Amino acid sequence: AIRPRANILEICCGDGFNTHRFYSERGGRVLAVDYNQAALRYARRVHSRPNIEYRHCDVLEGVPEGPFENVIWDSAMHHFSLPDVAVILASIHRSLANDGLLSGYTEIEPGEEYAHTRLRFTDPERLADLLSGEFAYVAVLETPDPVRRNLYFFASDVLRALPFSEGIHQGWASTPEPALAHQL
Repeated sequence: AIRPRANILEICCGDGFNTHRFYSERGGRVLAVDYNQAALRYARRVHSRPNIEYRHCDVLEGVPEGPFENVIWDSAMHHFSLPDVAVILASIHRSLANDGLLSGYTEIEPGEEYAHTRLRFTDPERLADLLSGEFAYVAVLETPDPVRRNLYFFASDVLRALPFSEGIHQGWASTPEPALAHQL
């Protein structure tokens, strides 16, 4: 889903592992933000590259201004309340390029043992509905596992920006079809 040489914003980057190993390889420039200063210090020390900038940011006050072709929000949405997520999504939307793409993932976890969870998704439709409140086109891919179910999401105002056809896709036995525009 990341365009070659894209201008990327990663929110809630944590220690920068994904930033360094996955996003900076494909992107032209990566601005990776997090609220945790200790995680950012570690990221700068261990996961630096010339095309990565790590910056302190409280995403509840807004994400950095774009335009960004890709905004990535991996495994952190569940740390925020539903009203907070709505505020963050609106801020991301404003920072995306006109044909930009928000992508990321969140979990459907069994049980209540994770103390930092503020938002729980019980099914992929709930996530798709939340994203559809802000973006015209949404695709959610659920990868079920007996212990953990991940929900990978993609959202844009341009259909051809989605790497899969819009809607809900479940299971790993069948790979979702690419968006029609990608086939042209």
